[in-house]
Amino acid sequence: MNTEVDPNNFTQKDLMQHLLHAAQHSVTREEMVVQFSQAERIAKERFDQAEQVTKGRFDQVDQRFAQIDQRFTTLEQATKERFDQAEQITKGRFDQMDQRFVASEQATKERFNQVEQVTKERFDKIDQRFELAEKFNKELIGNLATDIKEQRNKQDRLIWAIFASILALFFKEYIMKSFM
Repeated sequence: MNTEVDPNNFTQKDLMQHLLHAAQHSVTREEMVVQFSQAERIAKERFDQAEQVTKGRFDQVDQRFAQIDQRFTTLEQATKERFDQAEQITKGRFDQMDQRFVASEQATKERFNQVEQVTKERFDKIDQRFELAEKFNKELIGNLATDIKEQRNKQDRLIWAIFASILALFFKEYIMKSFM
């Protein structure tokens, strides 16, 4: 077949062939209406199905949100109750600690006063012992001073006696000559 058709030599055969090709590729208006109506019906069915599925999914999501909201509300209430209980327990414990601190402070003051009193008594006893020791030391020092003076006098006499004896031995010849 001739691919290039000369427009000047267009025959009836060429026309028929052209119409045949066109007829094969064309559709009648009725067929088009039927095909469009079928396509519309199918599209509408699919759209309705998609809408129902989407609506069902939205309903499921709404139900889940409602459940979550309900759980959240329940959890919020439970948490608030637990927080209130914890706050009360903590407040009670702080009150107990305050009472213990007050009792401890009072006990500490009492112990301090007792220690102060015992310390004062002990210092008074120590002061009395020091006074007695001081009196005893004064007496002892006084006695020691007199004993030392007596011993010094005895020692001085002994030293002079020894010194005189040494001198006598040293000058013995002179002394003996003078008596002879």
